Amino acid sequence: MTTPLTINPKRISLEATTQRLLDIPRQQLSNGAKWVLLQLLCIGISGNGDVAPSREDIAVKCGGISVRQVGRRLRELVGAGLITIHRRGCQQNNAYTFPVHEVFVKE
Repeated sequence: MTTPLTINPKRISLEATTQRLLDIPRQQLSNGAKWVLLQLLCIGISGNGDVAPSREDIAVKCGGISVRQVGRRLRELVGAGLITIHRRGCQQNNAYTFPVHEVFVKE
């Protein structure tokens, strides 16, 4: 089994990624999902590369949306192939990785 290629969030151009995200129509990806993705990227860029915030932390960073909404947006991002969720076990937050996708790759 091969491991899918992932991108280190510190190597992603946030400005270019934001522009490419805004170009995606809302029928394909909701604005809430775009906002959650940008918050995950910011957490990854500012941290040590390990992106593992709790859903509660994501909800606070996204302006106080509910934890349930965060869960829906994360499922939407997984369905679009923009993130991968790694379940780490009891009493630990999930880890999020960013597979190689046209949204993250420089032109």
